[in-house]
Amino acid sequence: LFLDLGHNQLTELDDLICSFSNLEILRLNDNKIQMISPRIGLLTKLTSLDLSSNSLAKLPKSMSSLFNLKTLQLSSNKLTVISKEILRELVNLKELDLSTNFLTTISPIIKTLPLLNSVSLERNHSLTGPLAPYKKARNLGRD
Repeated sequence: LFLDLGHNQLTELDDLICSFSNLEILRLNDNKIQMISPRIGLLTKLTSLDLSSNSLAKLPKSMSSLFNLKTLQLSSNKLTVISKEILRELVNLKELDLSTNFLTTISPIIKTLPLLNSVSLERNHSLTGPLAPYKKARNLGRD
């Protein structure tokens, strides 16, 4: 099941969307979302989540339940940190886009995600941590 609500001037993720338990792909890009409902953790079948180009400053810990995610797009938000509790559980993640945020650090846990092969960290000017030297690198060299 696929739901594309991009480019709709949405300001929040409605709890109703979180009740669509069979969603596999959810696009909420290019809106004005500032906060994600903790109920997003109910969408455990999601394989792709696009929250790019919003106004997110933090993510709910319930996102750690999205263990089937393969692609997570969070570019162009206001994120300063990605919780290690969330990262630790995203074991199927292959692509992660965190570019154009305000990240200051990345947890070393990111290096333990077994399938992660593409990370975008561009335009996070104060970034430190295990991948900081590779801010412009996209491919981690894993197949």
